[in-house]
Amino acid sequence: LNVILYYACIMVLMLTAFSTSAAVLTKRENYRTEKEFNDAYIQKMFFFIYVDGYMMFWILGLYHIPLAMYSSEEDLRAVAITGVRLFHKGQQLEVYLSQLVNVCITAVVTVQLLVLTLRHVLPRVLQRWRAKAQLRERAGLPARECWLQELCDEGQSRVVQLFD
Repeated sequence: LNVILYYACIMVLMLTAFSTSAAVLTKRENYRTEKEFNDAYIQKMFFFIYVDGYMMFWILGLYHIPLAMYSSEEDLRAVAITGVRLFHKGQQLEVYLSQLVNVCITAVVTVQLLVLTLRHVLPRVLQRWRAKAQLRERAGLPARECWLQELCDEGQSRVVQLFD
């Protein structure tokens, strides 16, 4: 449970930081249209999320898993980084290996939940927000203008396109 809460908090904070960084970087560039601005923002967000999500898997795959799998217990207990032994107490190695499994499982589940949310939940939420905003805009309009705008809306697709 602690690992799940930790990853959920870290993911939310990191996505907030990524979003803020991408917005600041994109605003510093000069885009003529809103579509160009949005495309550049999405590219930066994709890059940040890609590097963050898959960098952890590279570190796990290139360092932690080979260290745990391809070394004997005596070798692991003798591993020292900058002169400090990593596993010098009795149960540290077992705790490390169990935490490694938990980190891998939590990372995969978190990435899958994030993908599920971005693909299925977020478009529906955006579609509902757009519908509510349109209702608020049309609240004070005469009946004929509301009817004409509803006809125009029927011509448009009902699917929210996140990436045009």
